[in-house]
Amino acid sequence: MLFRSRLEGELGRSRLLADGRLTRQLSLRGGWWLEPSDLPQAQRLPAWLRDRPLQGRFSADGPLLAPRLAATTVRHDLPLIGSGSLALRWSHGLLELSELRSEHLLASATLPLRLVRGRGVVWGELHSRLQLRDYPLSRLNRWLGSHLHGRLDADGSLQGPLAGLLPDLRLRLQNPGAGSLRLQETWSGTLVGSAEGGRLRLVAHEPSPQGRFEARFNRRWRPLTLALERGGGRLDVSGPRDPAGDRKSTRLNSSH
Repeated sequence: MLFRSRLEGELGRSRLLADGRLTRQLSLRGGWWLEPSDLPQAQRLPAWLRDRPLQGRFSADGPLLAPRLAATTVRHDLPLIGSGSLALRWSHGLLELSELRSEHLLASATLPLRLVRGRGVVWGELHSRLQLRDYPLSRLNRWLGSHLHGRLDADGSLQGPLAGLLPDLRLRLQNPGAGSLRLQETWSGTLVGSAEGGRLRLVAHEPSPQGRFEARFNRRWRPLTLALERGGGRLDVSGPRDPAGDRKSTRLNSSH
């Protein structure tokens, strides 16, 4: 005999609705709506994830005490990338982002995630891979308060706690610019983060004039020093560090 069940659940403004078999062996299909603020320790989530609800379809299969969960969703307000589709799986304490796909981005990731009695949801460090193709830098203008131009390709990883992800990326910039300055050339390099901060290194490709750019950032990803070498000259931008680890003023040094 086959028993069919209808499952409904609510937590704050989050809800779940499913149909299927709810016995020692699960076989459920349905829809969900998650308000991130309903999660325990929601304040530890980054703002872009904490402030926007999620909704989509899900399935649950396998043993009741060790289920395999899967969910899909499409979002149209993802920071920086706009619309994108996501496919998630969770089993044995590991959350997998099997695919995040948008017009310019393809990514995958894993995140240890488990329920602990008395503590609620506990998560570990994220491990992700990403490919960015022909990304318009103008999409960053709203977040940086600048007017950037050009297209970006990136390959590599983001790893670490959600509140402090560290990049290890290979970059390629085509026709970069800011404001009225536009360069019809290509630059490539790396962006690498560590517990102490981050470092961006770029070099210009031939036949453009020889050029090199390097920037160092603190742990909050605020610039500490910038250095540009071009045509035999060099420009350095730096400043003294305040007790909080940020720079209060700027010092310019140039040489020819």
